[in-house]
Amino acid sequence: MLRHMRIDAELIRAVCDGECVLFVGSGLSSGLKNTFKNEHLPSWPRLLEAMLKYYISHVPGYHPDWKREVEELIRGKSDKDNQGNCEIKKDRKILVAAQELKDRLSHAGLLGQFLQEWFDSNYIEQPRPNHDRIARIGFRAFLTTNYDELIESGFTGLQLPSVFDKYSLNQVSIPLHPKGDPFIFRLHGIYSNPQAAVLGTRDYQDTMFGAPGYRQLIRTLFSVYTVLFVGFSGDDPHLESILDELSSFYNRQQPVHYLILPEEQMNSVARERLQQDRRVRVIEYPSTNHDHTMLSVMLDYLEWPGVCQVPHQNMFPQNGVKVYIGHSRDTDENLIIATANRLEQAEFVTWYALKSPSLRGPGEEITPEDAHGLEVDTAAAMSQADIILMLVDVWNLDDYPGVSYEMSYAHFWSQQKQQRNLIYIPAAVGDVPIPDHLSSPYETQITPDFEALMRVLNDARSDLFGARTNDSAF
Repeated sequence: MLRHMRIDAELIRAVCDGECVLFVGSGLSSGLKNTFKNEHLPSWPRLLEAMLKYYISHVPGYHPDWKREVEELIRGKSDKDNQGNCEIKKDRKILVAAQELKDRLSHAGLLGQFLQEWFDSNYIEQPRPNHDRIARIGFRAFLTTNYDELIESGFTGLQLPSVFDKYSLNQVSIPLHPKGDPFIFRLHGIYSNPQAAVLGTRDYQDTMFGAPGYRQLIRTLFSVYTVLFVGFSGDDPHLESILDELSSFYNRQQPVHYLILPEEQMNSVARERLQQDRRVRVIEYPSTNHDHTMLSVMLDYLEWPGVCQVPHQNMFPQNGVKVYIGHSRDTDENLIIATANRLEQAEFVTWYALKSPSLRGPGEEITPEDAHGLEVDTAAAMSQADIILMLVDVWNLDDYPGVSYEMSYAHFWSQQKQQRNLIYIPAAVGDVPIPDHLSSPYETQITPDFEALMRVLNDARSDLFGARTNDSAF
């Protein structure tokens, strides 16, 4: 079975136009093994656990209470109440633990050795396909909180971008204008300069508030470019620190940014607040083994030459209100076609997946080119639609990531009135409920005579014409 990952046409357009900055977290490297340690490269919490283990194995005489308290800072502490329910006693304080461990290792003269053993490229296995991919895709710039040099390694045989860190800001001019050369910016330093590595609370404060050029760089990039976060988890403190800074200058005119997360890392309320308060759209992917392998699928898609057809394909050649009809893989084809026919009788223009030339019939082999072609057609149609009509006939959206993606896309973009005039209509088939976090004022139900649906669609058409008339007045 071919694996694929859905991403917005708006993001694809930014990548293809050289207006997307890639922000790389540790998850992009998590599948690579450190041959010196004979372990995979660590996530952020595992890095702190490794620091603690390294310290206590090299420095005798530490107090047992200190070790226990640092472990509590890394993992938090919970217990059972009288009813057997889990009760959080202490939240995690990861950055506090990081600062404590950095100071301890530095005082013992061990920090540089620890970081080198984990992040020296000579100790990290090859090939490194994800890093090779990102070098070829054509991102405007690369930001990273990682301490390794794996982004640079992907440019072997290619022109290596200039590499900057916070100390560069007072010495050179970073090419931030749209047609400037690509560059790599290390927000938290590099393993080979351990004392300058940003790890804990004091480091963050010193960097964010002690280096005005650093904050200005972050503000400029997020105000001008689309930023794509990859390799982060929902509770990553590196991510949280950047998002906190982003909220300080948020406005509805800035580009939409994208956070690619493993599913179940962030609940629907948190996703909605992030999207509404900071214009960061969350796209989830399945992660059955708690890894980031689907990132490879996404990067493979972005690297595919045909992906840049998305901004240029006209999926609705006829005049009229354009309606994208979304559905699950199990939706009755007769229902899809009957719905489209009814809309076309009312002079709506429709597109749905069955119209894609890349779609194969039952029993036919689907090639990667077919899968990518269908995704390109679908992304283009959704981005060009005036109305996204979702036929909701599944009870558990977790089992249908395509439906979940399309509903979240329509829900998000229908609220971005400054950038797009889109109406989202979730239409329940039978008694299937519409989830609260994906609801819409235009919510309706499919009936045999389509009357309820057509009333909502005609109202939507009137609202679209009204909005366009008002826009033209200005």
